[in-house]
Amino acid sequence: GRMVSPVQDLVISEVAGRKLVFVLHFDGMLRVWDLLSHSKIFSCTMSSTPLPGATFLRLWVGEANYDTSVIPLVILCRHALEVDMEMISIYHLRFSVGDRIIFFLEPSMQNIPSEEGKFIDVKLTSNKIWMLKQDGLISHNLFHTKTNLEEGHCYALQETFVADQLFQSSEHCLDDLLWITHSLFSTMKMANARRRNYLALIKVNGRRLTRED
Repeated sequence: GRMVSPVQDLVISEVAGRKLVFVLHFDGMLRVWDLLSHSKIFSCTMSSTPLPGATFLRLWVGEANYDTSVIPLVILCRHALEVDMEMISIYHLRFSVGDRIIFFLEPSMQNIPSEEGKFIDVKLTSNKIWMLKQDGLISHNLFHTKTNLEEGHCYALQETFVADQLFQSSEHCLDDLLWITHSLFSTMKMANARRRNYLALIKVNGRRLTRED
């Protein structure tokens, strides 16, 4: 049979109570496997990326929305010649549930270039995509249309908003500082007390003693 391209990334997700494996191959082929039946239930080529000869790197799968019958997919690809040129592509994978799950992949809804700094990681929520880069954090609406692509927001990693998202606000830092200070001084007090006890034991009435623990 035909040779299969190497696997670049895979994600396990649950859809309609079934464990599915989403597999991204080096050549841009996307396959979905049902873990229970050990069968392939979907296959297509992700060929709509605007980067010529792109290398497909990573895959993220959002939660299935049963109201819209859509699963958001995010794929990271890199330019074949310019390694600093990366792009995030967002797709909508439509599904219907019956005796078996049927998928239909819509064309890419959004393409987000890296511009400056490479992509490090991606997090999907119900309606947002958060992209961590070397130079900041970017958020976009998952359900953009061509008329509202400008709604993305970029945050420097030092901003209070990002610190709060990472549970690193000033209140947490103060709590951590107090805890560390208390632990440090408690440890120092215990060490000093042990040192005094030890000195008292080794010198009694001018005589040095040895102590075995």
